[in-house]
Amino acid sequence: MAKVLTAISVFFFIASISAVAGSYDLEYQNVWSGSTLAHVSPLIGADGELDGFVYADSAAREVVLDRWSSGPLIIPQAERPICTAHRIDPTDSSLLLYVLRIADKGADQEIRLYRVTRGEVALEIAVPLEFLSLAATSIRSSSLSIVPIDETRNGVLVETVVSEIIDEKIGWSEQHLPYCALLSGDLREEVLRRNVSRLVVGDLVDDDELEMAWVDDHLSSWQYSVSAVNSTGAEKWQQFGISTVDGRTLADIKSDGGVVSAMLIADFLPWMPNDEVLCAGDMEDLAGLYPGRRPHVGCYDLSSGRPREVWYREMPACEFTLVSQNRHFVAGMIADQSVIILDSWTGELIDSLAFDQPIASWTLFETNQHQPEIHLIGFISDTMVVYRFDLAFAERSAHAGAEPELPPTFMLHQNYPNPFNGSTQIRFTSLESQRLSLKIFNVLGQEIAWLAESNFGVGDFEYHWDGADDFGSPQASGIYFAQLRSATQSQIIKLIYLK
Repeated sequence: MAKVLTAISVFFFIASISAVAGSYDLEYQNVWSGSTLAHVSPLIGADGELDGFVYADSAAREVVLDRWSSGPLIIPQAERPICTAHRIDPTDSSLLLYVLRIADKGADQEIRLYRVTRGEVALEIAVPLEFLSLAATSIRSSSLSIVPIDETRNGVLVETVVSEIIDEKIGWSEQHLPYCALLSGDLREEVLRRNVSRLVVGDLVDDDELEMAWVDDHLSSWQYSVSAVNSTGAEKWQQFGISTVDGRTLADIKSDGGVVSAMLIADFLPWMPNDEVLCAGDMEDLAGLYPGRRPHVGCYDLSSGRPREVWYREMPACEFTLVSQNRHFVAGMIADQSVIILDSWTGELIDSLAFDQPIASWTLFETNQHQPEIHLIGFISDTMVVYRFDLAFAERSAHAGAEPELPPTFMLHQNYPNPFNGSTQIRFTSLESQRLSLKIFNVLGQEIAWLAESNFGVGDFEYHWDGADDFGSPQASGIYFAQLRSATQSQIIKLIYLK
């Protein structure tokens, strides 16, 4: 089977750099000669298509809102802008632009909120960020992202790693401290502050609250000299946890080493009611099934408060983005040089694409709500490039070489009523004479009830389920699944049981 992304060799020469692969195209390029762009993020228009970029130009001390549909807009900055984030205000369709700035010396940071309406820019608020360490001397990395605080509010997540001088008397000593702050969308409320490396928010546990999964990749390093004696050292450990947004810990797992390079939270598996977490890095398996540190990607169900492995794949450390309009796919980047596409249900590698040289300051983003496309934005030397990947190719690749899909021999109809209290009716239609089984499963995939298994002729059939298992024990309220299966095919519907 020919791989889709590598089926055709296409060469784009940009400042003597080439990228080789198939089903993608160079969508945009722009040379930034003599300028230092600290950050670039895409602007998506109301139609779901790419409409320009937001540039944080640290050298020129300005943020450029370059919207193709209306032209560029320059927002001068007194301090160096290092990253931005933006979202659309649903009340008036104005653009809310968040800018993280840093002082020329030290680790003083400030986040600013601008409102952009019909080409007019207004500063709404400027908030200084106070670090957990008063001895912080420099910024190693920073990022901004828009995340949910609860089901009705969005917030702004600031993730920063600062360097701290511990003791200058014996030479010098330094450690790197992570810092995360979750602020309300108007920046007037600090919802959360944690000294962790990464933090993601989602509906992880079987309750009505949003939770956070967080990772602390703790690395302290030091180097000092006393007279002619030199010494270096490092201490490293990793901690993974799940907490409520108000700080209540639901799970806390420690390991002896390793680094989580990326985390995502989403409803990857449509047949399970809660979000799952996708972790990638050189680390120990969170579920404890594969002892020792191994570079891998793992998908974990956290509905019980503890990691339960859904799938596991050994591969180099990656950073990922979820294809939100088609959650069957996750796109990622390995070593700033190889784009990969994974099946989010199974972890199967669908396809990959390698560039000749690493792409700096890259971002993967999505456009086109009807037929999702993944784009890669980044820098090759002094040239900003944007590549587009059509996921329709990847989807065909995922099924290429498979057996032709058989026409359905039965139809499982949605139960009625749903949600239900007491009993629900499950109907199906058999289109030919065949042996069928009808079973009920819970969200963990455990069989609860075996309603039928028999030879059925052509016709409509009906069964009832009263919320009990095969032994007559009532089950808890929640989500269940009815599966109708033949020797070659299977169909599933979701049932919501309310007592």
